[in-house]
Amino acid sequence: MFKSILAAIACATITIGAAQAGTVENSFGNTIVSRAPDGAVTRWQYSPNGSYTMTSADGQTTRGAWAYVNGELCLTPEGGAQTCHGDGGDYHVGDTWTLTGPDGQSTTITIEAGQ
Repeated sequence: MFKSILAAIACATITIGAAQAGTVENSFGNTIVSRAPDGAVTRWQYSPNGSYTMTSADGQTTRGAWAYVNGELCLTPEGGAQTCHGDGGDYHVGDTWTLTGPDGQSTTITIEAGQ
């Protein structure tokens, strides 16, 4: 489940290219919230310095680094392996959308104002 949430959020936070503002940049100072089909909520906060914090539904916090590599968003959790994902769109505070993860499960994503 965590991997599908990670994949869904990573896809949600991509821009087409580093030169174009996109969901990651639009979320600075705000929170990307994912709601899994089972109701579990995960919160993501991205910083302009290339770091992120993810708080899972059970309260566990994961920190890591994000970067664009060849037009894809790559996430590297502390002590973990880097994963990269393709374009997911250009979303802003207040937007809500649905993504389907690799396991076929749909996750609802929203960018909420504030952290």
